[in-house]
Amino acid sequence: MRRFGNVLPNAWKCSVLLRLWVILGCQTFRSKSSSAMDQIDQVPDKGIDLRHHARCAVPPTCLLSFRRFAPSLASQGDPEGEGLVLDLSIGGCSIQSEAAVQLGDALTVILLLAGETSPIMVDLALVRWADGSRFGLEFISMGTAELQQLQRFLVSVEGRG
Repeated sequence: MRRFGNVLPNAWKCSVLLRLWVILGCQTFRSKSSSAMDQIDQVPDKGIDLRHHARCAVPPTCLLSFRRFAPSLASQGDPEGEGLVLDLSIGGCSIQSEAAVQLGDALTVILLLAGETSPIMVDLALVRWADGSRFGLEFISMGTAELQQLQRFLVSVEGRG
């Protein structure tokens, strides 16, 4: 995908809007689409902490896989990268991975969390910072069931710590 500075091409934005419409439903989409698209265009300055949620240390067996975000309704291919989840919150995570990502990349992520029987799919996550083999993701879109599963996991991890 070709980018011009921090602005994504309009055709790509339209396909993301379609995906968000399907994910969020028509009524919810109308109120959330512009804010979600605004987030895609925003890339924070290095060193500024814009987190909205407290991070939680997770067991070292928490893993993830990811691929580039594809705006079609069907899953697109095998994972392009894998990594170790270093910390996690309801709004994102930091990852250690040998896969190459760049600031602003849009990814679809599958979280494999310790003790969970099923993976958690994040439909859309944005790379908010990258430093060598580590990078940070902001979760933009995920299903209600996945969000609830992630919340339960975080409560259980906080209870153990």
